[in-house]
Amino acid sequence: MIYNSPAGFTRGSSNIVELVKKDGKGNRNLGRRIITVIYKLDGIKGFFRGIFASLLLYVPFSMLFWSTYYFYLYNVKSFVNWYTIKEGNRAEKDKCFTTSQCISAGLAGATAALLTNPLEMYRLRVQVQRMGYKRTAEEMWKVEGPRCLWKGLTPRLLSKAISATLWMGLYETAKKLSIKDEYQYLVAW
Repeated sequence: MIYNSPAGFTRGSSNIVELVKKDGKGNRNLGRRIITVIYKLDGIKGFFRGIFASLLLYVPFSMLFWSTYYFYLYNVKSFVNWYTIKEGNRAEKDKCFTTSQCISAGLAGATAALLTNPLEMYRLRVQVQRMGYKRTAEEMWKVEGPRCLWKGLTPRLLSKAISATLWMGLYETAKKLSIKDEYQYLVAW
């Protein structure tokens, strides 16, 4: 439907891409020109298009991420503890904790991305196609059917898994480094 066709993707009342192309300025100050066109077409509301769709996506994503992160962390830690005790390396058990956190974060990011991908596709269409919420949903379903909800799943899974692994690894490392020794026992690792 939209491959190599920005006009097909931005089927709103006025096509922002076409309006920016018509001004004849090439790629100079492209960001400023796009902002100006959005403001002229929609006013200040144009910059907040799809904010409720974003909330509809990011609240469940965050809830799913954090709940599955701790679920995976518990299971990964249990496996590491079982494996190190089985192998007789009881001292190695705590050295794998940051790795366990990173693995758990990657799995949680992928799980949350998988379960919220339909909401991501809806959010993108609301923001880019410049139609109302109901009309966007009807148009998506009419033109593409149920496939529209799972487009872009593979790159989103990879993106969320990799980014969650990196930022949770950095967060947990910073947390470990910033806790004073006398408060270590208070932190749930």
